Amino acid sequence: MRREADEAIAEALRDDGRRVVVVSGPRLSGSTRALAHAAHEVLGDHLVVAFLDDPDVELAAMIDAAGALSGTAGTPAPGTVLWLDRLSARRYAELARTDAARLPEGLRILAVADSALVRGLRVPADVEGAIRAHGAPIELGPMTGAERRRLRAGTDYADPDLQARLDADDGTLLMGRLLVDLAPFRSDLLPGTSANRTALLRAVTDWRRVDPPTRLTWDDLERLYRAYRQELTGTPQSASVSAIGCEAALKWAARATRERPALVEERSDESGTYYSPHPLLAVVADESGQDCAWPVADPMWEHGDTRFEGEARRDIGYAAIEARALTAAQRLLSHTDTPMDPVVLLYLGQVLMDAGDLDAARHWFTRVADQGGGAPDTVPLAYFVLGGLEDARDDAGAARRWWALAIDSGHPEWAPEAMVSLGELDWRQGDTESARRWWTRAAGVVVDGDGDPGGGPGVSGPGPTSNPAFGATPDGPSGGAAPAAGASDAAAAAMYNLAVLEHRSGDRDAARAWYTHASASGVVDVAAKAMVDLGTLDRDRGDVDGARVWWEMAVRSGDPTAAPRARARLEALDRVDAVAEPSVDAEPPVEPEGVGPAPVELVEPTQSVEPPVQPGALVEPGIPTAPEGSGATDNPDLPTHPRGLLDLGESAAARGAADTARDLLTRAAESGDPEVAPRAMNGLGALEQEQGEVHEARAWYIRAVKTKDADLAPRSLLELGRLDHRQGWFENARTWFGHVVRTGHADAAPHALYLLARLEQDQDEAEEARTWFARAAESGHPEWAPRAMADLADLEHRRGDTEEARTWWRRAAESGEEAVAPSAMVDLGALERDQGRLGAARAWLERAVGTGVTAAVERAEEVLREMDADGGP
Repeated sequence: MRREADEAIAEALRDDGRRVVVVSGPRLSGSTRALAHAAHEVLGDHLVVAFLDDPDVELAAMIDAAGALSGTAGTPAPGTVLWLDRLSARRYAELARTDAARLPEGLRILAVADSALVRGLRVPADVEGAIRAHGAPIELGPMTGAERRRLRAGTDYADPDLQARLDADDGTLLMGRLLVDLAPFRSDLLPGTSANRTALLRAVTDWRRVDPPTRLTWDDLERLYRAYRQELTGTPQSASVSAIGCEAALKWAARATRERPALVEERSDESGTYYSPHPLLAVVADESGQDCAWPVADPMWEHGDTRFEGEARRDIGYAAIEARALTAAQRLLSHTDTPMDPVVLLYLGQVLMDAGDLDAARHWFTRVADQGGGAPDTVPLAYFVLGGLEDARDDAGAARRWWALAIDSGHPEWAPEAMVSLGELDWRQGDTESARRWWTRAAGVVVDGDGDPGGGPGVSGPGPTSNPAFGATPDGPSGGAAPAAGASDAAAAAMYNLAVLEHRSGDRDAARAWYTHASASGVVDVAAKAMVDLGTLDRDRGDVDGARVWWEMAVRSGDPTAAPRARARLEALDRVDAVAEPSVDAEPPVEPEGVGPAPVELVEPTQSVEPPVQPGALVEPGIPTAPEGSGATDNPDLPTHPRGLLDLGESAAARGAADTARDLLTRAAESGDPEVAPRAMNGLGALEQEQGEVHEARAWYIRAVKTKDADLAPRSLLELGRLDHRQGWFENARTWFGHVVRTGHADAAPHALYLLARLEQDQDEAEEARTWFARAAESGHPEWAPRAMADLADLEHRRGDTEEARTWWRRAAESGEEAVAPSAMVDLGALERDQGRLGAARAWLERAVGTGVTAAVERAEEVLREMDADGGP
């Protein structure tokens, strides 16, 4: 079947000026077949030269050898094609450095590459750019809709199973998946097959996946086989492993059968004997979710670290990052015998931040900052992120130093971002004037002598505002200076923060002007928040029509945070008379004097990765959100006692009135009442978490922890752990849960023990999980102890310890916990049935039926039917 990319490939081949053509695609996309087919049609009269790839041979030598054949007496063909299949990173870089204009007369180079390699870390951007400059790179991807329809309509493809696969395609189906049967390969790699054969196949396949710059010889293969077999069987590294098993497995793998081709190919030349896996083994290995798939094993990374050095070891380190083998990557890249790509080191730091390992991330960002080099934005970005990391661990001095370096760099993006961050740091430390100066610089708007924003980028003076981001032009709902359209993220954040600052200080005109700038910045989330606040300002001064215009614009923005708030305010306008005193749902106005401080929302600058709060430091990462005007004016309809505010706030949260709940709970939290404030802070954390405001939720939970309330502080620590666990910051979550355990809180500590066990289990740390489950099981907690017993029984059953499994399931079954006991009875009954104790099995299964819990009843009855069918008692 012809592919849509065929014409582009043929056109490139027909162009005599394009002497290098590279087709890339995922494995099994058909890139090799497509290029070969087009070459046969267009260059069918050319001589084709292909070499068994030897990493020790330079591409230039291959070009010279192929070029020498062009136009010779023995080769009357009009030209020669040098065919390069499955380019390695090294070959790809060599090809990029090859000057196509200087190729031997009549020589063309046709190459196929894996798109994952081309887009990965081992191929720098400048190398890919060079290929594009003098070659004709073409990418082949999954089947297109038109290709799928043509294939489905063909009579040669009428098989029902094939038709069903085509119908179920979600746009990711590769052509090769329809042409290749992977089942014979999978069967030899399933768990439980020969350890010798599995160790051999995995070692040979992983060598190809990591792609070191040398062939796999017997010495490397034997060493890897021993390490892989030890890992597979749990044998200590000190134990000996015979090479006889490797030789026998190799003989088996090199022999084709009726069901499959040879799995390992053995070749020899003047340099010696070497081994290569069948290409489809790597496809099977990378099939996530399949029993026969596996990640590149630790012995391969360890071998790469000791066997290679310099650029070879560095490139294996890059491969480890791509494979998310972060511990191995850090070990491989810790050497200093060759330059490292700072972009790759930045990426490693970012991945480690995503994993919650902030100390390790800090090391790599610092290395980028110290090493220098790379693209113009590399080092300034490292400065900025390092400032955020130090700020998260409460080292304000170090944060200032890094952000100052980012500002001094003059980078158009990261210098303003650092100004915003420094402003936020000053704000938190109470230096309002310094915060104002930093944010004004970041906003890039000229401020007049009265402190109001005037001209600047895109600013022409007072007049009506327009908002290109949302296509609306409200004539004068707010007044003030015209906005700076198309502002950067940092400038928009600075404008909004300045508006909040001026609002808090009581200068409504300056606040309105900055909100107006932010509303037209083009940065959707900031603009939408500013519109909500502008509407609130207009409502507070009695301009209900102006408020409606701003809130309708915020709703149209579709911003997930601001749009619902604006919609709630519009609904409040519809419920009350426009001139009536604002209700609880429509927040009270801001008055400049005689009010206590209320927390306000600051917009944080964009950065490549949001650093989570460093556990243990208990740093408040920002100031939690409060509704516009909250706490500024006493509403006579509201209670003044903290307990009353708390009760009303919790009631509002329960019925889904988030804005009202936020207002009331914030007042209660700021009351200072030692019993009410911690509970309100915890409630605000839960409210913001439910609204998707992770930063604000974390900030409120941390404030609750800082109160050291005997009940709410441990509960808030637990929520911090759960929050970070859901974000994927596992190291942070471990630390928070550990804090909870140490408090000894009657409810939170057992819950934390259980969550620690589940976390370790998800990370495949079975021994750690077993330890935490056991501690939770012995805690005596009525809910978490039985849950831990059941999970511990399941864990022991999977590892084959039926006696331990029986003990824990029995304890869970006898706990009486409704969510656990019935299921444990079924599991225990099934275990007894499998062990031949049919009387005990039936007793437990009938007890499960007697609980009346639907899921347990259905499972128990199914097992009982199976026993009856087998003729059991």
